[in-house]
Amino acid sequence: MQLPPLPDGSLGELHRRLRELYRDAGYPGAPRMANTTEFSHSTMRRLMTNAAAAPKWPVLRAAVKRLCALARWPLEPTLNEFHALFTRVNGPLIGSGGVSTPPIVNDHGVSERPAGGSALVVPSGTGTSARALVIGVNTGQGGFVDTHVSELGDVLLELNDRQPERVRVVTDLPAADVERAVKVLATISDLPDEQVVHLIGPGTQGGSSRAVYFAARPSADGLHLGAFLDRLEDAEGPATLVLLDIAVSANAVANTPQRWSLRPRRDSRVAVLGVVVPDQSQLFGRFSEAVAAVLRRLHEGALPIHPSEPFVPLPYLRDAIRRELTLSRGKTPFPEHFFVDDVPPDQPGKSCFVVNRRYQPDATARYELARDDQARVFLDELAGEIPSLDPGHYFSRAVGRPAAAPDAPILFSGRTAELSTHQAWLDEPTPALSLRVVTGQPGVGKSALLGMIVCAAHPSLTALAGFTSSTRQRLGDFAAVHARGLVVQEVVHSIAVQLGLGRDVQAARDLLTALASRPADSAIPSIVIDALDEATAPREHLDRLLLPLTALERTADPGRPACRLLVGTRPWAEFGPLIDRARDAGGLCNLDAVPRARQRAELRDYLRLRLGTPFFGEAGFAEVDADLLAERIAYDLTDPQRNRAAGGGPFLVAVLHAHRLMSAAARSGTDPMTLRVPAHLGEVLELELAERSPDRLLRPMLVALAQAQGTGIPERLLRDTTASIANSFQQTCAPRVRRIPRPSEGRIADLLASVSFYLRHSPGPDGTTYHRFFHQALSDYMTRHPGGPSEEWR
Repeated sequence: MQLPPLPDGSLGELHRRLRELYRDAGYPGAPRMANTTEFSHSTMRRLMTNAAAAPKWPVLRAAVKRLCALARWPLEPTLNEFHALFTRVNGPLIGSGGVSTPPIVNDHGVSERPAGGSALVVPSGTGTSARALVIGVNTGQGGFVDTHVSELGDVLLELNDRQPERVRVVTDLPAADVERAVKVLATISDLPDEQVVHLIGPGTQGGSSRAVYFAARPSADGLHLGAFLDRLEDAEGPATLVLLDIAVSANAVANTPQRWSLRPRRDSRVAVLGVVVPDQSQLFGRFSEAVAAVLRRLHEGALPIHPSEPFVPLPYLRDAIRRELTLSRGKTPFPEHFFVDDVPPDQPGKSCFVVNRRYQPDATARYELARDDQARVFLDELAGEIPSLDPGHYFSRAVGRPAAAPDAPILFSGRTAELSTHQAWLDEPTPALSLRVVTGQPGVGKSALLGMIVCAAHPSLTALAGFTSSTRQRLGDFAAVHARGLVVQEVVHSIAVQLGLGRDVQAARDLLTALASRPADSAIPSIVIDALDEATAPREHLDRLLLPLTALERTADPGRPACRLLVGTRPWAEFGPLIDRARDAGGLCNLDAVPRARQRAELRDYLRLRLGTPFFGEAGFAEVDADLLAERIAYDLTDPQRNRAAGGGPFLVAVLHAHRLMSAAARSGTDPMTLRVPAHLGEVLELELAERSPDRLLRPMLVALAQAQGTGIPERLLRDTTASIANSFQQTCAPRVRRIPRPSEGRIADLLASVSFYLRHSPGPDGTTYHRFFHQALSDYMTRHPGGPSEEWR
């Protein structure tokens, strides 16, 4: 951008400082400045090039936040500095959202601060959530409470469009000042909208279930919560949601098996939700963690609130938090009588505490989003009910795109002979073969073939549209497992659950015994295992489970197989016994051996369909252009003279290259017809990276993602790992250069968003999002080439 001369006075000083920040951010273009903000690049361009005009505070604030992330300037002090400069130019704008409010508490030496953190990409929605106050009182556990209030403050700030005046975090506040802090919170806006008050800290119990005192060691020094809630109810002011995470003495809780009730009135403007738990226990703080996790997923649009709701219904919020508490894996179950649940029943849809980022005023958009939700929730719930089935894996491979988008057309094409052969095999009452193996290099279509088979046959996947087949199996007669990152016990447990053999079965020998002892006249169950080569200790899977399964017979009917087994794996030497056994019996399907002419025709058919089906912000091609490109790409990808040493089967390369072409078609100034066809998987990724502006953190982050196991890697760990790898790269080429600091949350979020097509995002056990490459071959490539492509094809 061409920047004009600076004016004199306060306005010139503001723009001078803004240009210094702009310089340290690397002189980003207007589109990059607008990224992750709610403003257009034209607005950002006007801000930078019109130095004679006083900027609007929301635009300036968004620009400063974005530039701070790029320049790695500290966010909070920089925002305060620019607000002071803005005030000198414009004067105070009370009630405009542009001026920080006075401190909540300023005469007790209390630690008080605006909530901080870095911005996320905010999904579309409307409005802001209720203003919020988080009060935490430490319990002597070394900043334990500080961690929780910081996380809560950050996510509440995101829900309030990062307006720092609307969210306050206070630690170690005397009990006598809690109500005054709440009253100050109610005055920060001209309109008396809703507010959220979250209290976390120690307490004591009095003589009744309502007599709970917050921030108390001796009860006389604490805040009587029942009386506090009554005064909130009686006072004129906004509706209030009070969230409680209170730790009282263990003896008091042990003598209180009934549910806690802190407020007797049910027709109230005050809703109360929380827990009262034993002090210093493993349960304290869990409620605050659950609140933060649910609010973050709501902010990201990851929970299926109906798109017609501008705000999250309070009963849904309550139920989501309780589910998060009770279903947390690997944690102590939460006793029912520790809950506080005083949500007014007569106001199920009137609360405006949390904005629904998925709100859509347009009826057509609402319909499409709601239809997506039905299938997405179905897949998510099924994944929770059936361990290690991973329905999203099979579904995404079958539809032919990296992410499981239930409304997408099924792009699978070709492989008709292989598909009909396996479906007929599943239909046989007594199969001639008990073992079939699908093998081939990464990206040749193994998981796509198995995905079509599983989606058409699994009895729990009948709700998926588009998968109609005569091979739909009965409940208890079909099991499928995605073995990536699993140990033998996890695979065994999943098979046992799906076949109705009991949730306690985890040892391979117990599964074998249970299968062999099924009645002689019962159906022969089918078991599908994909990605054996990606399992943890795959040789153990082979020796302890798979090879014994292939030879297992019914005890009551010798000679009758106990099951039929279908396995997808790469043709590695260690799987030779399984592959050889399938080959000898006539059950081997080697997709690498498909004749070149048929593979070329199947690639062409897939590409014709794919190039006319845009998603992810792509542009589709007209039928004539799609035919021309499909013919050219299919020929090049099956040309034996091209170097494909870097790996990656032609179908995976076709998937990724088609996305690259269609993304280019959506941009002006790029002719997708001139883009060369990559020879292999690595070249696809490297070509895209080469087209980007240099970024010293992007490749280290991809290398870190390549090491992800199981569900993936969370952002908090990804930040540390990326910095570590980036510094190791830097020490190799420039050892005296200053150490690269740990990237901010916003920086990592931007990088993840820029390569989201290549990633799979899944909810982790702690409620946060975990990330990994959507295909193991991408992880393999980045592990082999962490520093860049090989010289022979660079």
